[in-house]
Amino acid sequence: MRALAAKKNCGCSHVFCLQEVADLQRAEIKALTENGFTLYKKGDHSDVAIALKSEHFTDIKDLSIRNGSMDAAIVMAKDKETGLKCLFVSAHIPGFPH
Repeated sequence: MRALAAKKNCGCSHVFCLQEVADLQRAEIKALTENGFTLYKKGDHSDVAIALKSEHFTDIKDLSIRNGSMDAAIVMAKDKETGLKCLFVSAHIPGFPH
């Protein structure tokens, strides 16, 4: 069920900011990568990621960081259609209030 829902969501956006991605075998993560998304994250132990449909962007820069307990997936890219530069961030900062 999760895999089916994830596959449907792949057509809804060119970017997803993700949390809890330590397990790359999850149905949602597999659906994204199987449908042309590239995952950007800082190393194997990072728990956050940006899933980007690279065909819609140019000048993609992975600026992801992991510093102690702070974990941030950061991607800068230029939208091919509009020419706008975009910054996408998914971060986990323990103790930061919601």
